[in-house]
Amino acid sequence: MDMSIIHERMRELGIDLAALNRRFCQIRQAKGDEKATPVNRRNMLQKALSNEGNPTLETFLDIIEALDGEILIQWRDTKVRKFGESKNVDEKAS
Repeated sequence: MDMSIIHERMRELGIDLAALNRRFCQIRQAKGDEKATPVNRRNMLQKALSNEGNPTLETFLDIIEALDGEILIQWRDTKVRKFGESKNVDEKAS
């Protein structure tokens, strides 16, 4: 999986893997994963961010959240909607 967009966002935010790991673990702990500590998740996160990594959808979504992002799905024949949201979000044309 090409994770270049994740690495680019980390550079934009000025954070390294350790900072991302702390953010990621805070999110996981808030979801009840008491074992999510930076020491326990460092290798998993490093592997997930490598181009050879194959993170689960849950891990990928938590990484996106840790980078202050969200996933948007745009079907070709409908309007853009935020993942997990049922209302349509109008896309402004430029």
